[in-house]
Amino acid sequence: MGGAATQLTESVMQFVTNMRGDVLGTIGLAFLVYTVITTIQKVEASFNFVWRVERPRSFARRFTEYLSVMIVGPFCWRLPWACWDPPSKAHSRCG
Repeated sequence: MGGAATQLTESVMQFVTNMRGDVLGTIGLAFLVYTVITTIQKVEASFNFVWRVERPRSFARRFTEYLSVMIVGPFCWRLPWACWDPPSKAHSRCG
């Protein structure tokens, strides 16, 4: 596979060189936002089923709450690790 491997490697490297990072990043961000929104919707639909909610929330209410979860959620998730210090340190960063 010597010659074919070299040709394949050159083709892959050329593809990577021609790749536009901004386009790839935008597509990745769009898929991430879509995945987060659909996951939150499925969780909300499950809770509505379990609690026998007959009428779901309005679109505006869902939009603001989903947006707050997507913005504030990662900070709340990271906060415990940001405040944690190993026992060997004498002081804490969060008080």
